[in-house]
Amino acid sequence: MALNEIENYRQKLFEAAKEYGMNSSETVRRSQELDLLIIEQIKQQLKQQRPLQSAVN
Repeated sequence: MALNEIENYRQKLFEAAKEYGMNSSETVRRSQELDLLIIEQIKQQLKQQRPLQSAVN
């Protein structure tokens, strides 16, 4: 997953917040989607780091 995909979701979140308000179901849904993308990105980064850490030990 590319960081630009996260940025695109972030922009969609801002648009929803601006159009529907911060507490709207649409804004919350987009926020949750963005959270999931960020979590996946972090998991991918951690997977890439683990082999390096294992080689050091």
